[in-house]
Amino acid sequence: MNYLSLLFFCILSVEVFLKFNPLFYCKLILITIKKLTYIFLNKKISDHWKEIVIPAYAIRTMKLSLNIFLIFLFLIAIFFILGNYVTGFFTFAMSLLGIIQSVVYIFIYNFLRKLAVK
Repeated sequence: MNYLSLLFFCILSVEVFLKFNPLFYCKLILITIKKLTYIFLNKKISDHWKEIVIPAYAIRTMKLSLNIFLIFLFLIAIFFILGNYVTGFFTFAMSLLGIIQSVVYIFIYNFLRKLAVK
């Protein structure tokens, strides 16, 4: 039962990552931080403009960070729900065999998914 639960969790994790793409949010955060750094260090931009723009960029960064946090919180919640209903799931998933098994499941699922898309 642990193998099936781990397979379900791995497939769900891959689909959540593909659907919500937290790496895209990370890229947007980096772009926002670069813009923020440029504005903050630029002496030609007035302090009045900086007072307006810096909080807006900070709010944008917080929203993007919250999106990433909620994606991971969803996956952790599913993991704990599976752990509560499947006996020994935590022990199996955190063991070396479980980690290797999950990596194999993810690679096989990605391969089969790419074949199905073509």
